[in-house]
Formats: sequence, C-alpha cells, structure tokens
Amino acid sequence: MTGRHRTGRWAPLGAGLALCLAVATPVWAQSSLSSVKGGGTFVPVGEPADIDGARAAWDARDEATRRRIQTGLVWSGDYTGAIDGTFGRMTFEAIRAFQTRQKFAADGIPTEEAEAVLANVAEEKQKAVGFTLVDDERTGVRIGLPVKLLGKAAKTDGGTRWVSKDGRIDYRVYAVPGQDLVGLYEKLKQEGPGHKVGYAVLRADWFVIADTVGTKRGYQRFERVGDGVRGFIVYSDPAVGPTFDRVVIASAGTFEAEPGKAPSAETLPPQKPLADAGGPLTEPQKKPAPAETPVATGPIATGLLVAPGRAVVAAAAVDGCRSISVAGKAATVAGLDDGKTVALLSWADTVAVAALRLAETPPKPGEAIAVVAKADEGAAVSSGDVVDLGGTTGVRAALQRGGFSAPVIDSAGRLIGLVGKAPDEARRIAGVIPAATYPVIPAATIAAFVGKAGGGIEPAGSATSLTSAGAVAVLGDRVVAVGCEK
Repeated sequence: MTGRHRTGRWAPLGAGLALCLAVATPVWAQSSLSSVKGGGTFVPVGEPADIDGARAAWDARDEATRRRIQTGLVWSGDYTGAIDGTFGRMTFEAIRAFQTRQKFAADGIPTEEAEAVLANVAEEKQKAVGFTLVDDERTGVRIGLPVKLLGKAAKTDGGTRWVSKDGRIDYRVYAVPGQDLVGLYEKLKQEGPGHKVGYAVLRADWFVIADTVGTKRGYQRFERVGDGVRGFIVYSDPAVGPTFDRVVIASAGTFEAEPGKAPSAETLPPQKPLADAGGPLTEPQKKPAPAETPVATGPIATGLLVAPGRAVVAAAAVDGCRSISVAGKAATVAGLDDGKTVALLSWADTVAVAALRLAETPPKPGEAIAVVAKADEGAAVSSGDVVDLGGTTGVRAALQRGGFSAPVIDSAGRLIGLVGKAPDEARRIAGVIPAATYPVIPAATIAAFVGKAGGGIEPAGSATSLTSAGAVAVLGDRVVAVGCEK
C-alpha cells in the first residue's frame, strides 16, 4: 500500500490541489445567504467582555497545546476553523460550547480536567474512523485519513487515491511538477453542465474551491511547491451524514504539502505581536508613531486608489476609527459623499495613478465578477457573480479578511463598485470564510464623488475578457490596505 501510516499528531494547516472531477459544496463550507437590502451601514458585532481574559490564557499556552485543543474541538463537533493555534471568536465560542455541554464553567478557558475530557472525546472519535496520518510516498504529501472507512491506496495520474467500499467517500492527493497555480485555478473554477462553484478563493501561494458535481460534495485545496503544485481533494456523498464533516476538517488541518516545512509566511494568518520580553532573540523595537498621528492596524478593508495620495473606501469601514492607515501610512478622511456611503482618504504620496474605467451599464444578475482585495499577503482575487438585492446590486463571493470595501470588476476589468459590507470572520471554515451575499456601492456613486478630487475614473472600458491573473494586473497596484485603530 502506498503511504506509511503514522499515529496522528497535529501538523500545521497546509493547502492543496484538485486535478480531476470537482465536487459539491461541503456541508462544512455552506452557509445561508444574507438577505441584505441596499447598502446600509455595516455594524460590527462586538466581542464579549470576557474574551480578552480567555485570549490571554490561550496565548500563555505553547503552540502544540493550542493546536491540540483546536483539534479536539473539531472532533467534538464544536469547531470548524483552521487548526493554526491562533485565538479568535470561533475558538472562544467553541471552547465555551464544549464547557457548557460537559458542565464546566463556560468562561472560554479550559482547565486541565476539561482538556483531559476533550482529549478523550477526540481519541474516541478518531479511533471510530481510524484517523491516521499517512505519508504518501508517491506525492510526498502528508494528510490525516479515516483509514477504517477507506479501501487500499491506488495509483492515479499524478497522485494517489483512497475510496470507501460503497464509493461514498473519495480522497485524492496530487503532486504535479510544472503545473501553474493560477492556470489550474482558472480551469477548475469554470462551471459546466451539472457543475456549480460554491466558492473559489485565490491567494499568492494557494487556492480553495468548493463546488458541486451532481450530488457530490467536497473540499479541495492546493498550494504552490517549487515549479508545481501539491494538494488534496475530498469527495463525499451527502448520505454519509454531517458527522463526516469533522473528519474532513481534521484532514484539512493535518495536510502538509511539504512535511516538516513551515507554511510560507504569505499564507499564515496575521499574528498578534508578542510583547518584548528582552533577551538576544527579541526583535529590535520600532520607534512608535507620533502620538498625534498613530498608524492604525490592518488591513480591515481595501481602498481603491483614485489619485496620488487619495483612495476611496466604504465610509462604514472607517467609521469610528481614532486613526487610519493606508498602506502603513497615517491617513485622514478628507471627505464623504452626500449619502455618506463613500469616504475619501488622504495621505502623503505623489505616485501617479492611471485612470480606472467604469462599466458602462449596470451589471445583470448572474454576471461573473471578480473582487480584488488587499489581503495580508498581497492582492487576492475572489470569483463570484452578481445578485439582485431587491432592486439594488449585490455580489455573491467568498471574501476573506480585507474584503470589506474591495473593488468589484466585471469580466472586462471595468469597475462595478465597492463591497459594502465586511466578511464575517466568525464564520471562517477551515481557514476560509464561505461564500455570502454582499451589497455593492455603485461605481456611478464613486465616480461622481471622486471626480471632485481630480478624476481617476473614466466612464468607458475595453471588451477584453480577463482571467484572475488579469484582474490582479488591472487592480493589483490600485488596491491598498486600510487599517483602523478604534
């Protein structure tokens, strides 16, 4: 049998690739669409008052313990996020849910007794399916598999495959030298008869696609390795039931394209900086920004450059900010449009900005679009389509952190508008926020406003169809990270 089985210890979350038949949107990645009417102001959900204490207790634990707790919460059915050791609201609420069910104090800080109970629950669930780390010799990847549910490994073109006897569960891993990451993404996200993409997210070094083919559902993720790609795909039939979802999340959490190698810094989630404890390994401390112009953290939104030192952003994205930054530079709000839906940010910069073209006619429901956001690792493209929100334009896409206020363009690279609502990071599934519906601030509103600031947007456009790489080429230098300190 290809692959050496090993007892499962929890490795960093990797990313993977799918090269064959795509699969259905997984239960673990589905969400109901929000019924947003119009482009109302986004009101962020506040964190509970006791989350800070829980976060401090979490950060005091070593990384291995943090990952082990998240892994246990996956198997207990309380957590569906990335097994990355970082603390957020999803981890906090998952711990509290487990504590409540097990009759512990629901404060988000697991005691040693609670951790022991959680470990026993996880071990029992893993043994039931034979969850085991497998080092696949053919591809070089490592992934956790429910071996009791699967048959023997079989060689496939470019990889290895494990299928259950009834054919309802299908795992595949791949390693393809010379395969372009973006080219594969473009190919796999194309829809066809019986094939519907639930969400598709492209990043600098990896992408995720969830889609449906007939009744099949699944999850596929891959990353760039050298001049090629490696990754995995999971197929499952809805008949296997929702309990299988935790197995897939665990598989995603244990996947390593290059076992033993830390994930690229470009794909890691933002880390909260550690306090300076002194000593030879302490990073040199940067001088703080002057008190009167503090540089805000981010990115929490994406701004669109319209003139030197000028960018437009959804007004709600910077509402209530004590300080604002654009691309790491202190900025101020220079003005709002009449409807107070768009803000113009200003900072010291003299770099020229070419004019961006508008879509000449309003987009139609079902029309393909791309959202280009400024994420932590650079420009990120999310595919989607136009939806009708009761007479106003919206889009359906899987937007990640930084997607708030990101520009939306059509297939020819013409501006449709800005995303008018922030992605709900609390709904992150295996590290990815699922597809949802977002209102759009129309391009006409933006153009009328920024025209007073020296232009930057023209009412015309080419007819050239764009790939995702083309979308980045059009907007990659025009999107900027907007930070906010409240």
